[in-house]
Amino acid sequence: MTRRYQTKKTDNNEKDIVSALRQIPGVSVETGHDDILLGYKNKTYWFEIKNPSEVDKNGKPYAKKSETAKKQKKLDDEFKGHYKIVYCIEQILAEIGIQQIFRFGESTTEIEGDAFKR
Repeated sequence: MTRRYQTKKTDNNEKDIVSALRQIPGVSVETGHDDILLGYKNKTYWFEIKNPSEVDKNGKPYAKKSETAKKQKKLDDEFKGHYKIVYCIEQILAEIGIQQIFRFGESTTEIEGDAFKR
């Protein structure tokens, strides 16, 4: 039996978010795990990154009929570990407890808070 794997569609904003997160001291990011796993202060966070047009103002994905969307909604509703659907880096930083001055898309990044404490 041959298994066929569908190539995962990456949301447009994921690359920029991952790149910015990797610049923050103490944060590690792994991709390819529907969408990213983020490590910070010995905790693991699981984030599903969506395009802003695919979520409502509360961060909930708009109802879609695809199997992938149904599984993501079920995870968001029932998973007992950390799982959060987000569309911007500010949501991720707030979730992991980093207060920031962050200019998304600019060449300089300033982080305030405890991100630099060891």
